[in-house]
Amino acid sequence: MIEYDRSAKAITACVTCTPVLAGGAGGQSTLKYRVRVQQPKYRSEETGFTVAVCVFDEDAKDDIDWSSTPFASADDQYGKSIEHSFSVVGSLGRVTSGDTIDVLGIWENTRYGWQLKAGAAVPVVGHNEQALRAYLARFPQVGPRRAKDIIQKIGGRDKVLAALESGDHSALCRVDGITMDRAKAICAAYQDDNELRDCMLWLSEMGLSSQMIADVLDEWGAKATPILKDNPYALMDLPRVGFIRADDIALTKFHVERHDPRRSAAAVLFILETVEDEGHTWVDYDELTFEPERHGTLTF
Repeated sequence: MIEYDRSAKAITACVTCTPVLAGGAGGQSTLKYRVRVQQPKYRSEETGFTVAVCVFDEDAKDDIDWSSTPFASADDQYGKSIEHSFSVVGSLGRVTSGDTIDVLGIWENTRYGWQLKAGAAVPVVGHNEQALRAYLARFPQVGPRRAKDIIQKIGGRDKVLAALESGDHSALCRVDGITMDRAKAICAAYQDDNELRDCMLWLSEMGLSSQMIADVLDEWGAKATPILKDNPYALMDLPRVGFIRADDIALTKFHVERHDPRRSAAAVLFILETVEDEGHTWVDYDELTFEPERHGTLTF
């Protein structure tokens, strides 16, 4: 007999079962670009949806696969124009003119022209002092004027980045109006950005869709890396991700073995929830292991 706590949605007694998956994870693979915001055009305060006019970041132009963009053409002068503007749409945060962001997304041809639909976006420090000012101005209680003061007082772009990387709170406290608590908050926010960007790129390298990456980051932020490395089946907690899709990802992206206990536990949980949705309060062990066809694509 398999015991299942309905209120906690947890298994109190697990079995060793090894379902075999049919089907794929689906979803379009993501592309990564580093872009510079020319002008935010629209932002919904309720949903965070943003439309911004952007260009490819000049410092990262050599990393662009131009054939993956809608601007590639026989005319190299046009096709590889770093100043060719386009719209980036999605949850971009509070971007302002001059911001540099790493974007994961897919290209869509809309009635407004080509747009890069962002599944996830993370701010980065641009390659010059102006870009650094725009980056620092994002932090709470900093703003453009204090961002400029930080660069001047600490001694330029490289020294500011060194202070942020090392968590040198005293360097930031040289600026009028920046207390020790505020300096700690700025350094923590910088580290959060780095961790979130590393997580976003890791998820992209795993081949997840831009929508799933966005859902993962919304759910766990940078903590997604240790959570999913510990148990890829945590993806079942996300919207639109059940056992079938999570299992495909776990097998093909995380290389989970078919006899892995985490897979067995996730499969049992899936079947128990399916039976519960059908109105039952328990399931017999024999029914669980010998009549899996009633549960769809599972085969034992």
